[in-house]
Amino acid sequence: MNERKTKLVRYGIAFLASAGVNLMLLMLIVSLTGEATEPAVLMAKPSIRMAQTATDPSESEMPPSPSTSQGKNVSIAAPSALELPNHGEAEALHLPAYTPELAETVAPSLGSALISPGRLPAFEPPAAPRIEPAGPLVIPNLSDFYPEGATRDGIEGRSLVRIRVGVDGKIVFAETVDSSPEGVFDEAAKEACLHGVSTPAKQDGVPVESERIVELEWSLGDRNK
Repeated sequence: MNERKTKLVRYGIAFLASAGVNLMLLMLIVSLTGEATEPAVLMAKPSIRMAQTATDPSESEMPPSPSTSQGKNVSIAAPSALELPNHGEAEALHLPAYTPELAETVAPSLGSALISPGRLPAFEPPAAPRIEPAGPLVIPNLSDFYPEGATRDGIEGRSLVRIRVGVDGKIVFAETVDSSPEGVFDEAAKEACLHGVSTPAKQDGVPVESERIVELEWSLGDRNK
């Protein structure tokens, strides 16, 4: 029985000690909270008054309103619209009228045709180069190039040859592009053209190379002459 009472006394003492500690902590928290709240309010007051002073200098000497002293929100009026001074209406711009003297003064190198209305210079396209084509191809003795086999078999035909005439009138290139009968007069036509002559083509009076296609007629009548 005594042992049970001893335990109850111990429990009671521990409870009272715990309650006392909790009470002391609560009082400490309340005291600290009360001390921190007041400086915060005091610090907020100058910031509100400074905002009012920056907005309207005329209100800097007025006492703070009750709503300000109580820490409530303060509405600040927006600044009025900026008014610019009126210096009068701008004068109209007057341009001088066109005169030949003005044209000579403003742009003497361009001339009055570029300034005077209705007198634009006429457009002149660049002149095209003057080209003179090469003269006809001259082969002194075409019969000398008549193939022997075609003469023996009595074959006649025609050939188309692309030639290039040099600046001196000589044939510097020849190529058979078509021949009939096929394969009979190809080489003969090429050799005959390379031995021919012509007058060169001219561009603005200067001899230049030129190309064209010539036609050769192979006839046994010319061969027998």
